[in-house]
Amino acid sequence: MEQIIRDFRSNIVQIFTPYGSGSGFVVRDNNYIVTNSHVVERCADVAVKWRGHSKTKSRVLFRDTLYDIALLDMPLGFEGRGGEISTDPVNTGQRIVAIGHPRGLSYTATQGIISKEERVYAGKKYIQIDAAINPGNSGGPLLNQHGEVIGINTFIFTESESLAFAVPSARLESAFADYSPHQGVPSIRCTSCEFVVNNETIQSGYCPNCGNKVDVSLIEPPPYVPSGVSATLESIISAMNKDVFLARDSAIQWTLEQGSAIIRIFYDEKSLFVFCDAVLCKLPKTNLGPLYEFLLRENTKLNGCSFSIYQSDILLGMIIHADDLKEKIATVQLLNLLEKADEYDDILMNDFLCQVLEKDE
Repeated sequence: MEQIIRDFRSNIVQIFTPYGSGSGFVVRDNNYIVTNSHVVERCADVAVKWRGHSKTKSRVLFRDTLYDIALLDMPLGFEGRGGEISTDPVNTGQRIVAIGHPRGLSYTATQGIISKEERVYAGKKYIQIDAAINPGNSGGPLLNQHGEVIGINTFIFTESESLAFAVPSARLESAFADYSPHQGVPSIRCTSCEFVVNNETIQSGYCPNCGNKVDVSLIEPPPYVPSGVSATLESIISAMNKDVFLARDSAIQWTLEQGSAIIRIFYDEKSLFVFCDAVLCKLPKTNLGPLYEFLLRENTKLNGCSFSIYQSDILLGMIIHADDLKEKIATVQLLNLLEKADEYDDILMNDFLCQVLEKDE
């Protein structure tokens, strides 16, 4: 299983939306990212990231709310070969591995077995598994012992242990086949007759095949519009000439990059504080005195930001209360924080032999 997990890494994608994050993957000979429909709910476009690359935009091309499957446009530059869909039968007791990005953490694999190869729940057939699945795993692949895709990890029973479910890969193959005639056109599956509907075929809001009402907003949902403090923060990020769409990790969290600096912005809706932190590097193993003196001395010079230490990590950051968040002032402060973070990162590494920060893949 270890080799299977390593080999499949390049096919796994992390998906970011204003409403949460999820997982996706690529299947060979199909130029789409596969995920769950609920992962990209209310989104016409999402941000995606795969191993070793920065985030990029991807369009939702097909959504099937009936079977919880979505297909996303493949961004340029994807380097994975794509996984194979299994043609073998699925059996109870068979070893499996579920891969995804649980709770926003990058690339996690959990192993288990198939508890029941065909579980009917709410009128739909699922594969029941005992592998640990968490929020954010949704949309990731379920693989067999040969590294082939047998399903899409979809949901769990939150009050139960080892009770998770995946959409069988046969449904994915149906999605590929049914959407094929509409390539490149945002489309949805009619929940009444399963016909594929889009703006070119819909008839006055009704399915052209069965005549039932279709939720037109699902075909191309309206763009997300932030409000309140989030809207102010996104205006600030735009004023910094940063791509807000790609910076946005959720409705209350953003990531900015400049040089070697990575700044994470988080708005705590309970305390009303905005936290902006750049984790630069780790404390050196020796010669701590001169480093502490340098950090304290620099804190007296910095405008609006300051150094702090959390465990062994050296941070440069600032905290702003929502009531004090003024767009022009905060824009200057954040630009200064980015510039200083990039500058101090090199100084701390070269002059004080601080340790390289281990970054998640």
